[in-house]
Amino acid sequence: MADGDGDGNDHTVFNYNTRKTIASGLFDVALVIANASQLKALVKAGPGYKFYYPNIKQV
Repeated sequence: MADGDGDGNDHTVFNYNTRKTIASGLFDVALVIANASQLKALVKAGPGYKFYYPNIKQV
């Protein structure tokens, strides 16, 4: 049980939740970096690109 009765499971649950939170945070950072990279490539292509404005709206 995870109710603090001293059986050692509290540490396991805490460890799992901590790792899950850290992994989620790292995923969020990776997503922001990927979006920034896509936006950079789109801006570099310029308004002459066929799908420039629809892509700007989506990013």
